Amino acid sequence: MKTQQPTTGRLETVVNGMEERIMGGVYAPGELLPGETSLQLEWGVSRSVVREAMKMLASRGLVSIQQGRGTFVSESSETPLREQLAITLHRGAKGESGWGDLLEVRHVLEVAVAQRAAGRAKKADLEAMRESIEAMRLHPDLPQGYVDADLSFHRALAEATGNPLWIALLNSLNDLLRQYREEGFRGKASALRAADQHQQILNAVTAKDADAAADAMQQHLKRSQQDIKIKKQKRKTS
Repeated sequence: MKTQQPTTGRLETVVNGMEERIMGGVYAPGELLPGETSLQLEWGVSRSVVREAMKMLASRGLVSIQQGRGTFVSESSETPLREQLAITLHRGAKGESGWGDLLEVRHVLEVAVAQRAAGRAKKADLEAMRESIEAMRLHPDLPQGYVDADLSFHRALAEATGNPLWIALLNSLNDLLRQYREEGFRGKASALRAADQHQQILNAVTAKDADAAADAMQQHLKRSQQDIKIKKQKRKTS
């Protein structure tokens, strides 16, 4: 029997069909997909088409191919976007880095998140933010500990919106935001001041004051930008 060769039409049918099922929840995150033989019979295609389709779905972050175990639905589809954002930022960087570009996007994203969280945050969300601020104050002289707590606060703020797309967008920027925060870390005094700024954001969200939450976030981001500029200037003069 002659083996069928992959064709664009057959391949697109399998890829689009499987993507629709994954996105529609027919296959749950972490679920093992049917084996190659089952997919061949179901879609009426060759083994090579099935394998190429799985590779394409993996490139989109929808599945994870694990040798010897099978193909699983990805727990998160943010990895390709995260990688693409990092590549784009560094390719288009002006001067020493592209942090200015990142900060511009961060302003739009996080100010909007703060506004929406102010009207939607639940008790558990507020508690998660409160715990993150406490962790910041526990590690003001340790870059990694402080940065972990900082990222946790902003993630909790995004989750408070109740909108999974805000969460996904913020998560896709996490690696870049970690680098940005670590580069801007200026020690205990600066970290404690930033913890106070986060407290102001939390106070506004708790009071359900969207305008105050947006303003507090804007002030925090401006101070963050100033910190990284000061650190760069000290580095140049040292």
